[in-house]
Amino acid sequence: MLIARLAGDDRYEPKIYYRSEASTRDYPNLVPAHADHKIVGCLCEPDSGHVNYMIVRKGEPKRCECGHWFKAVDADPESV
Repeated sequence: MLIARLAGDDRYEPKIYYRSEASTRDYPNLVPAHADHKIVGCLCEPDSGHVNYMIVRKGEPKRCECGHWFKAVDADPESV
């Protein structure tokens, strides 16, 4: 963990993931989560000043108001 922090990877810092251009219920954006859920913030438009937050649970794809789909999946245990 100390080596990761020295490399600039702080596990308590929020991570930025980029969503795919086209996501569907069958092919959602996968969000790594250590718990059974994850809070996700979606910038629906590139120049939007509003972030749409939602709780995404493992095994249940969830649709954002903008139409993009997200699904929580098991995170790598080494990233804890």
